[in-house]
Amino acid sequence: MSTEFFGPFQVPEHREYFKTPIMIGADPEVFLLDRKGRPVAPPFETEGVLNKYKRIYFPGYGEISQDGLAMEFNVEPVELFNEGADEELWKRIQFLLKKIEEMAGDYGYAVEITPQVGFNKKYYDSLPESLKELGCNPDILLYRGVKNSPFKERGYSIHENTPPKPSRFRYAGGHIHLGWTEGWDPSDPWHVLNASCIVSFFRISRVCTFISRLDENTKPAPYNNMRLYTSYANPVACRIKTYGVELRAPSNQWIAQKEYVTHIIERLRRFFGMELRK
Repeated sequence: MSTEFFGPFQVPEHREYFKTPIMIGADPEVFLLDRKGRPVAPPFETEGVLNKYKRIYFPGYGEISQDGLAMEFNVEPVELFNEGADEELWKRIQFLLKKIEEMAGDYGYAVEITPQVGFNKKYYDSLPESLKELGCNPDILLYRGVKNSPFKERGYSIHENTPPKPSRFRYAGGHIHLGWTEGWDPSDPWHVLNASCIVSFFRISRVCTFISRLDENTKPAPYNNMRLYTSYANPVACRIKTYGVELRAPSNQWIAQKEYVTHIIERLRRFFGMELRK
């Protein structure tokens, strides 16, 4: 098959692979705190407000669900190059956060956008085992072509230079979804190659550094670098999707302020800054 280089992408002959516009979405996670500022498990799954894997959908904005000890919301994607894309993405993020805040407020809880929390041991031990399950499908370390091992199997101990033992600690992602095609086989070599281009950009660009610095400013030591020890933190961690790629490295800190969202949008626009030919 003949090829040509097309901006950062290597393009197969079949042009139908490339779909425009390029889309950006996200599925961040947040935690709930009680009135004393202590992290608590969302009550919605156990009390029947949400069943496992059941989501509440809001047309035009996205959907919310409970993910174990955190709340997750999937933001409907926006067109990356649309004027005001950052405003629209921010509006959708804020709408879904507000919905979670309203649900949590009924129980006297508040929403906290932080990359990590530690649950009280006695409280944690009292929770149903179903809420303590970690993760879902493993991430792929793209350059190595291997799956990340689950964090719970790594056996870290607690002392100044290592993260706390993972049992009662949780970490929140702010995964970024980028789409440029539809219905493509995630194992297709061309598809993997183009996903690699994006993951490479994310790894070497200031996007990764930018989010890492946000993480480091959220908690005093020894918590400030905890995020770096999670499986999400590997800058080449991703999931190749039928529509593009899910970047798994970002924490949730980039959704905390409008200017952070704008920064991410602008960086990605620079990467995709080319006219895709049909």
